[in-house]
Amino acid sequence: MRKSIFIGLSILILLSSLSVSSQTLAQDTSKVTEENSKWQEQHESLKKELEELRKDNYAKAMENAGKSISLANFMIQVLIFAVGIMTAFGVFNYIKTGQIRKKIEEEVKEIRELKENMRDETTQEMKKTIKLRGDIEKTKTDAETLMTNIKTIFEDVKKIASDVEEAGREIDEKKRSVDESKTEVTAISYLTEGNRFFLEQGYERAADRYRKAAELKPDDAEAHFNWGVALGKLGKHEEEIERYRRAIELKPDFAEAYHNWGWNLARLGRYEEAVEMFKKAAGLKPPDGRPWYNAACVYSMQNRKGDTLEYLKKAIEVDAKYKQKAKKDEDFKNLWEDEDFKKLVE
Repeated sequence: MRKSIFIGLSILILLSSLSVSSQTLAQDTSKVTEENSKWQEQHESLKKELEELRKDNYAKAMENAGKSISLANFMIQVLIFAVGIMTAFGVFNYIKTGQIRKKIEEEVKEIRELKENMRDETTQEMKKTIKLRGDIEKTKTDAETLMTNIKTIFEDVKKIASDVEEAGREIDEKKRSVDESKTEVTAISYLTEGNRFFLEQGYERAADRYRKAAELKPDDAEAHFNWGVALGKLGKHEEEIERYRRAIELKPDFAEAYHNWGWNLARLGRYEEAVEMFKKAAGLKPPDGRPWYNAACVYSMQNRKGDTLEYLKKAIEVDAKYKQKAKKDEDFKNLWEDEDFKKLVE
């Protein structure tokens, strides 16, 4: 563009120079004409010379004019050529500029179309994103609902499992109850048979039935006690004591087991241990005079009068019937004639 402006300015300067030369040439011609006229008026004599001079000047002027015209034509041709070049260059620039403009416009159009496409794609992506977000929210809600349902189902399953477990426990309990009932019936049957054999003095059979009852119901204190009594009748006193011990472990307030255990110890000559058993029985409820009476019997068999009278007194304080019983009991035979004993049992 700068190059085009420079060429244009050069052409304008050249045209201005040609215009000045033409004006100068016209002025010179006019002066020559005026001089010729003057010379004709003033110097008629020199007319011929002047004519010749005029002709000569005219020829020179014409020659100069021709040269000027030729130069002007040349310059005009140059100008025309320059203008043509400029025009061609301008047209070329115009065409090129148009092409560039067109290309720019096409690129702008492409950019606009790209922007539109990008905008459309962005809009589509935004729509997809919004839809996806909605789908995610829906999925989340569905998942939460599903988790709630699963939790509910899990709670229901837990309840069903609990109910099944409870039903199983009830069934086991009923089965155990039935089994225990069967065991109870069988154990009672053995105890009944044992009692029958004991009354018939079949102590061996009685002990066998009591043992079976105790094996079926290991926590039945009565079975162990009866078994011990039958063993005592068979003279198996150590085994008898073991059965009484087990009966008391199962039933700590089993007074009869303490009594029998005490008498069994007395038979074995273990008097102090026997008295301890009687004292333990005396400490049970309700109050019973028999433990004190049994202790008095043991002391009497040892001829320990003081202890005998002390414990016999305790028995009588609980129940007066022991006065009459002591008067006839062989265990107190050595004291029947004793005054202190008589006073106590009157």
